Amino acid sequence: MKSLVPARACIAVRHLACWCLLICVAIAATPHASARPASSGEVTAKPAFLQLSQLRRTLFTVKDGLPSTIYAITEDKDGYLWLGAPTGLFRFDGLNVEPMLKGRLPPEAITALYGDRDGNLWIGGVHGAVTRVHNGIAEPMNRGLSEATIMSFKQMADGTLWVVTSGRVYRLDDGAWRPAGPSEGIDAKFMWVTGTGVDGSYWIFTPGAAYRLRPGTRRFERDTVDKGIAAMANLPAGTVYPSAGVTADLIVDQAGALWVPTNGKLTRLHADNPSGQQQLVTENVEASDNHSDIQVTADFSDSQGNVWIATTNGLEQFRTTRFVPLVLPLAVLWPAMTEDSDHGLWIVSNSDTPPLHIGETVTTHPELGGSAPCVASSPDGSVWFSGDKGIQHYIHGQVSEIPAPPVPGPQALPANLKQYCVAMQLAADGSLWVSMRFSGVVRWDGHAWNAIEPRMATSIQLEGTRAWLAFSSGKLKSVEQGKTTAYSAQNGLDLGGLNKLRQGISGLWIAGDGGISVKTGAHFHRLVGTHGERFENAYDVIQLPDGDVWIASPRGLYRVTGTEIRLALAAADHAVAYTLFDPADGVENPRRLLASDNGRLWVSTLQGLVSIDALHMPPIPAAARVSIKSINDHDMRFSGASVPALEKGTRSITIAYTAPTLSTPSESHFRYLLKGIDDDWQVASDRREAHYANLGTGHYLFQVEASDADGAWTGQPTDLAFQILPEFYQTWWFKVLCLAIALAGLGLLYLMHVRHIYAQLNARTRERERMARDFHDTILQNFQSLLLHVEVAARSVTEDAVKRKLAKALSVTENALNEGRDKIGELRSLTEPLEDLPTDIARQANRLSEMYPTAFSMHVEGKPRPLNAAAAGDVHAIVGELVTNAFRHSEASALHVELHYGRRELNITVIDDGRGADLPALMHGKSGHWGLQGIRERARRIGGRFTIGTAPSGKGTRATLRISARFVYAGRQWLR
Repeated sequence: MKSLVPARACIAVRHLACWCLLICVAIAATPHASARPASSGEVTAKPAFLQLSQLRRTLFTVKDGLPSTIYAITEDKDGYLWLGAPTGLFRFDGLNVEPMLKGRLPPEAITALYGDRDGNLWIGGVHGAVTRVHNGIAEPMNRGLSEATIMSFKQMADGTLWVVTSGRVYRLDDGAWRPAGPSEGIDAKFMWVTGTGVDGSYWIFTPGAAYRLRPGTRRFERDTVDKGIAAMANLPAGTVYPSAGVTADLIVDQAGALWVPTNGKLTRLHADNPSGQQQLVTENVEASDNHSDIQVTADFSDSQGNVWIATTNGLEQFRTTRFVPLVLPLAVLWPAMTEDSDHGLWIVSNSDTPPLHIGETVTTHPELGGSAPCVASSPDGSVWFSGDKGIQHYIHGQVSEIPAPPVPGPQALPANLKQYCVAMQLAADGSLWVSMRFSGVVRWDGHAWNAIEPRMATSIQLEGTRAWLAFSSGKLKSVEQGKTTAYSAQNGLDLGGLNKLRQGISGLWIAGDGGISVKTGAHFHRLVGTHGERFENAYDVIQLPDGDVWIASPRGLYRVTGTEIRLALAAADHAVAYTLFDPADGVENPRRLLASDNGRLWVSTLQGLVSIDALHMPPIPAAARVSIKSINDHDMRFSGASVPALEKGTRSITIAYTAPTLSTPSESHFRYLLKGIDDDWQVASDRREAHYANLGTGHYLFQVEASDADGAWTGQPTDLAFQILPEFYQTWWFKVLCLAIALAGLGLLYLMHVRHIYAQLNARTRERERMARDFHDTILQNFQSLLLHVEVAARSVTEDAVKRKLAKALSVTENALNEGRDKIGELRSLTEPLEDLPTDIARQANRLSEMYPTAFSMHVEGKPRPLNAAAAGDVHAIVGELVTNAFRHSEASALHVELHYGRRELNITVIDDGRGADLPALMHGKSGHWGLQGIRERARRIGGRFTIGTAPSGKGTRATLRISARFVYAGRQWLR
């Protein structure tokens, strides 16, 4: 609240001083000052440019986020509007207001703002503080200034920056402010009001003089206040301006009109030039509530032609719309219109307003009645009206009447055309066709009425000798020389109730409740727009000579280009692109359409007419460049702001963006794309925020762009690159560590498996040794004792028969003892390395080859190595079983064994060319054989891998045994 006190004090001083200022406002009424009903023949001059009533006014208040008081307004290089207030600095994008640079500016009310061509924002305060802001960095620029209220800044064409305070004028020179004096043409000690003229001159007004700095110069020219006011906007010279309290700067809008805010008033002055004589036109701006005085605290005209007026009620915008409203002297309601042969516009209404003619002048015609719902023009220059006086024919100022068509019934009473006329058209032969609510369609041939159709037609379209009639039932009829042809949904016309018929270069256009169709030849083509648009509830449709089609509907006014129409007629499934004009463009609930011969399109609305040069569409502002406001809690509103990495563990983001859309913010749409997440652009309409969830860590690129008012995209999106930092468990080193731990665990499991195999092999070896010892110490010793006893008994026996029996028993005993010793030897030998596996295999194969006609061969690759005792027995048993089975059962002509002593493993392959292995039999085993299952068990026991299948030649069997070197080679037991 403290900052408000000096600001209000400054304004009070300005108000007191302004009573001495001879800046004025034309109070006297001019011929254009007000519009009032004109009598018949009264003429009002057509305005040279848009009046205040033709501008669209929009009020923004504190409810929209604005500060309660605004002392300064400017526009920056990007197109944003900046507002200075006692409470700080604010930025306005046309839709949202946001405070800026909180805590980074001097604590005083802002009284001046200026955005220069270099992108700097200059801020002046009530106590003389000047701050320059560039890319969000605020820098004080007070060197050389006195403590006086900053009033305005101005950068001239040569780049020179000037600042005006309440006491002096300064120029920025090498980072310091140098005061201007008599050498620059300034000799005043008190400055009050500034402004920029139509030619770019900078004007400074004091209580007694006006100072002008022309572009390209550095010296001010002094003149009187009156002449300065006139020269600022090229107003008539010599006009007397009464003094008034000026409360803000003088501004000149793009139309060349001068806005003068005075104490309690806002006046708009411009020069009209009728008949080559310049006249002053004065318009007074009423307050937004139409009751109180208007107190202006700041004003500004932006680059798009919008005029911004800050008052005690809020911030008000005055702007032109693409469709210009027509200023009428009388109120109208749903007006109908037609154009005569002189390109004059005739307007009739359902209200009590008499017909109006708009030409070089605006003329009312009360002699034609109080209201007329139907009007039609003829090529001979005449106009037909249906009103409360019946049907009237107006030609060259003369009015004649014809009897009203009778209402069907016993008494055949005349119809009340004011209430019952629906449509009226003139035929080429001069006959008049009228559709009545209760009389149906009738035709006036110049002498009498002829009944054409008993039902009311919603629209009549005449084409040569043919008349087209539309009906609310959805039917279309063609009447020609007494022959009637009807069309309905069965013929492809499926629009529901029909509202309007128009003949165009593409065919007969039909507007209905269900949309738009065009009849070309015998076919009806339904018009469908992009994004599922069906143009439903169309009131009217018209095709211009360039092929463009315009459609009036409750949503607004659609425009479809001739190119799109041709594509739609060539391909039935083509969805046409379109432009929708709505209240933001000056079109609200359009009802009727009229195309003038000069290309101007007139649109009838609820309470008036609006128009546009349809053949030369006015340019629209280019799509604004989008800027990023924030991502999550990080402020990104300045181009110099760095993009920090987002916090660890971030899963969702919200990106706020905006664009300066001061004229039509509702018509600017946005689309965005997050690379790697979105497959295509996401259309956000007018929403200015994007949200994503369930994101992972990493780098991302966000793109966003805006469209212009016609929906065209810039093609130059704004990029935002950001990074989401990982938690420790999401980092690469943590993942590598986990992988290393997993590999170590697997390695440990493998080592445990290896140790288990070695433990089994060692246990088998120890068990063999134990069995050999036990067999030797028990059974063999007993057999030895038994042998001795038998020998003793044999010596003591004399009978030959007994001696022979004992000798036989002794022989059996000796054989058993020898076999026992052999078995003990075998058990002992299995605990020692077997030195030569190839020799053992060859010996076994040679013995078998004596019994079977199979040729044997063997190939040894690598240096043969001894096998450890724990695995050698199983290896010999497996290979021996395979070789024996091949000789005995394969019926092979050749058997080949390959031994590969590798560094990592021992690879043994047995291949024959016999009948092939009976795998199911080998799997389950046969009597007297190990069987395939036994071989697999031996292989697993020693850590090997055994496979069996068909030989590579396709004939015979191939069996392979692979054993790791550490399990099978003698001396490779370091992992035990």
